[in-house]
Amino acid sequence: MDDLKIIESCLLGNTQAFSQLIDSYKNMVYNLSYRMSNNPHEAEDISQEAFLRAFQSLAHFNPSYKFSTWLYQITLNIIRDRFKKKELNYVSLDTPVETDDSELYHQPADFTNNPEQIIDQQEKT
Repeated sequence: MDDLKIIESCLLGNTQAFSQLIDSYKNMVYNLSYRMSNNPHEAEDISQEAFLRAFQSLAHFNPSYKFSTWLYQITLNIIRDRFKKKELNYVSLDTPVETDDSELYHQPADFTNNPEQIIDQQEKT
């Protein structure tokens, strides 16, 4: 059954049909939520809220667009709202990654004394 028929069925009162949409798009919504939040629990909350908002707003869905695009936008809006409310923290790509032994990417590489320069200096002395 295609998305439009499922949506029509939901709008006619068959709320169980919405579970088919959830099954079809749960991975897309969760993956987007996880990539943006970097937190599995937060991603689950965002996913649940996205499907709830989509269900509550089905009457406003424009069938000239794909349901997946509409749901994706709902999910992005929830993520943006959470960032604005400071419920999510931005993760900088420059932040050092801590391991048990050390920090990776903590200091930039030092290219002032490359191997050729060191050998040249040793040969001169």
